[in-house]
Amino acid sequence: MNIEKDLLVRLTNADEDAFREIFDCYFKKLHRSVYRYIKEKTHAEDLTQNIFIKLWEKKVGIDINKSFDGYIFAVSYRIITDHFRQTEKRLLSATSDAIINESIVSSSSSDELLNRHQLECLYEKGLQTLPQKRKEIFLLSRHNGLFNKQIAERLNISVKTVKNQMLSFPKGSKPFRLVLADGTFIMLNAASSITYPTAFIGEARKVRITGEAYFEVVKKDNLPFHVSHADMVVKVSGTHFNLHTYEDEEDVKVTLLEGAVDVVSAGKNKLLRPGQQQASISGHGIKVLDAVDTDEVMAWKNDQFYFAGTKYKMHHEAN
Repeated sequence: MNIEKDLLVRLTNADEDAFREIFDCYFKKLHRSVYRYIKEKTHAEDLTQNIFIKLWEKKVGIDINKSFDGYIFAVSYRIITDHFRQTEKRLLSATSDAIINESIVSSSSSDELLNRHQLECLYEKGLQTLPQKRKEIFLLSRHNGLFNKQIAERLNISVKTVKNQMLSFPKGSKPFRLVLADGTFIMLNAASSITYPTAFIGEARKVRITGEAYFEVVKKDNLPFHVSHADMVVKVSGTHFNLHTYEDEEDVKVTLLEGAVDVVSAGKNKLLRPGQQQASISGHGIKVLDAVDTDEVMAWKNDQFYFAGTKYKMHHEAN
């Protein structure tokens, strides 16, 4: 999508009309790419605006003989990584929430997971740091498996109060990973939350999510794995898939990478094959897309910035 050299020449000469043309050409695409990582529309818009502010400030230094897509990606990359660094600093004061979510990643390396024993110790420590009301709500959800409405009725409080007390991964933060008691690997995107038991009992392994998560489910023939969101349930045995359920977006998407999943929604079910995506769109029923771009779907999980049909690897520096 590289723009014509004449337009870049005009930009380097401080031509405001040329800048406006570039803004109109790139803003929506950049905003969409930034939003994949930030998952908060206002912040994504602010960061995209900052990209263009930086572009105007650095216009004289643009090399018109090189790829403009590559240049504007580099600007976007720096602004996004700076945002992540600032977000991580703000999250240092929220350590107990991260512990309770059992989502701790080693501060020395984002590729290392704490082992199960360490997680259990941190879990107990974090649990004791919670305010009494949040602790009570959390235990009813995690240990008793109650839904928000059931918790509200049990404690005689509003559903909104329950939601406000529930823990989730903050908007604008980097994804985190965790391993469940059965060995299932999960990566949770920003502005997402997951509820799961400390040990699976009954006829199925059941978890609930909001936001977006990637699953690598350990196969257990006698104990299927169910992931629920609202009235949708994704039933699997052993497989790799991505579930996208952000409340401020119109559709819920299940994308299958490996194995098979049975998606049940609104009384209907669809069996997906690898490379397929099911989208449940509010008011428009369910549709299945073939041969979706799984690289684009999984860019957030693979630490990539997907822009203009091209993948760029993100490199987060340790603080």
